[in-house]
Amino acid sequence: MLLVTARRPAVTFTPRESRILDLLRAGLPQKDIAARLDISPWTVKRHLENARRRHRVATTTQLAVLYARTRGARRTS
Repeated sequence: MLLVTARRPAVTFTPRESRILDLLRAGLPQKDIAARLDISPWTVKRHLENARRRHRVATTTQLAVLYARTRGARRTS
């Protein structure tokens, strides 16, 4: 699967978004992610909202799937 095309820019995540998504995929609720990263739950929610908006996905689940696919693509390259 190609992640970079003329129509679709490269899928990237900030280091903070990556850390949040790693913890979310590990099964932690947003409240626990916030406590672990020493940030507020509102900040976790805002990072996820910004990433969803930037990548044009509707749900956090879709964002997590996109993140998992990009991580898999990076590992095989």
